[in-house]
Amino acid sequence: MNLVPTGVAIGAGSANQFMKISRRTTFIGFNLLGIAACCLSIVNSYSTVIIGRFIYGFVAGVMLNITPKMLLETLPMDIYNAGYGASTNLVIEGFKIIDIFVNIQLYKNAASDSAVIVDHHEHFFTSWRIQFLLPVPFMSLALFVFIFFSKEETIEYYV
Repeated sequence: MNLVPTGVAIGAGSANQFMKISRRTTFIGFNLLGIAACCLSIVNSYSTVIIGRFIYGFVAGVMLNITPKMLLETLPMDIYNAGYGASTNLVIEGFKIIDIFVNIQLYKNAASDSAVIVDHHEHFFTSWRIQFLLPVPFMSLALFVFIFFSKEETIEYYV
C-alpha cells in the first residue's frame, strides 16, 4: 500500500496555509521534513515505511504548490513565460522517467546477481532503499541554496 498520493493530495490542499507563515521558512522546513521522511522510509518495518512515505507525499504536495508560486514571485514575467513556468512539471516528469529506469536497472541487478533466492531478496531490499533515498541529495542542495544564498523572502510575500 502506497500512501504517497494521499499525502500529496493532503499536502497540496494545505500548502496555502503554510505559505502564509513564510515561503522561505516553509521551504526550508519542508525540505528538512522530506529528508527525515526519506530516512524514515528505509527502516526495516512496514508501518514505519508507510508513515515515512505518507510524510514524504505530504512534503511533495506542499512543495508542488510552493515552488511555482516562489518562481512566479521571483522571476520577471517575460522569463517566467519563456519556460520557467513549465519547468516544474517538466522536471517532475523527467524524474519519474529516471525513477522508472532506475527501478528497472536495480531489479535487473538484483535478479542477475543472486544465485540463491535468499540473496535475491536481501539485494532487492537494498535496492528499494536506494530508490527512497534518491531525493535526499536534491533536498540537501535546496537547503544549502536557501540557507546560504537566498536569505530573504520574496517581495510579494510582504505585500
